[in-house]
Amino acid sequence: MSKPDQSNLINLFKLFKNRPNHLARFLLDNDALNDKFLNRVKNNINLSDDIQESDLNKSFDSIEDMKDHFSLFINDVEISKKKKTREELIEELTLKIKDAVDNEDYEEAARVRDYMVRNNLKKNKI
Repeated sequence: MSKPDQSNLINLFKLFKNRPNHLARFLLDNDALNDKFLNRVKNNINLSDDIQESDLNKSFDSIEDMKDHFSLFINDVEISKKKKTREELIEELTLKIKDAVDNEDYEEAARVRDYMVRNNLKKNKI
């Protein structure tokens, strides 16, 4: 998205200040969100009704910090973490990194690697 498109999107969001229900309905009515995104949001346990006040008023040091923070709310890995053992999760994440590298999606591979580092998910050496 180019800068003018981005600023227009920001201006659209500003029109809905303090009216998140109206913004959500507007986006859904205009097919602004795809099914994959909506499913990730719907199934993520981090978006329960008891969102922490600190998440609502959080400040960030960089754009990357902001992306990392908010990606946790729509991250497929967080959803699958609750269903698998630690070893299964490590194996799944390792495969995701390998697939991302094979598809030359290095940004995704780095994102998954960073997630593993942040959560101390690494293979035990024998």
